[in-house]
Parts: sequence; C-alpha cells; structure tokens
Amino acid sequence: MHNMFLFDTDLEDLGKWYRQLAAESLGKDEKGLTPLVSIGSADLHSTVQLYLSGPKDKFTTFVTINRDQGVKVPAVDKSLDEIVLNLTNKTLTDIMNAIV
Repeated sequence: MHNMFLFDTDLEDLGKWYRQLAAESLGKDEKGLTPLVSIGSADLHSTVQLYLSGPKDKFTTFVTINRDQGVKVPAVDKSLDEIVLNLTNKTLTDIMNAIV
C-alpha cells in the first residue's frame, strides 16, 4: 500500500488522479499496489497513527506546498506556551516541516 499524504486541500484532485492512475496502470496480472490518499490535518489526526505505527505493510509520501507568507504564530497565553513548547513566532512552514 502506498499512501500519498497531501498537506494542502488544493492538491486533492492531484491525489485522486494519482490513485486512479496507479490503480489502473499497476493493478494488473495479480500485481500492483493499493494507492491511498490522505488530505490535510483531518487525515493527519485520524490515520497517521495507523500509517506510521501500525502494520509495516504501507509506505507514505508526504507532499506539501510552500505557501509561507511570513505570518508567525503570536503569543496567545502562557498556558498554551506551556502545552506547546516553542510554538510562538514559528511560521506555518516551520510547523509543517516539523510534522513531516
């Protein structure tokens, strides 16, 4: 099984195209792989545990888009800073790179 993990909803159509192409092209003569597509943070929270810590019968390719516009996470309050260390002043790109 191959999971293409897309970290931007604008890539969803690409994922659907990849899944269709891989299944049709490689799924012949009792060969091929099972193409899976995961989208954004919803699938990160719901399936990444299975993909990374479950049975070792799949591999994942992480795909991101660099859309960093320099916006940084502001200091919200001290209790958040204690729960999520070093988040203040990080950009979206910093956070996405830490995830993947």
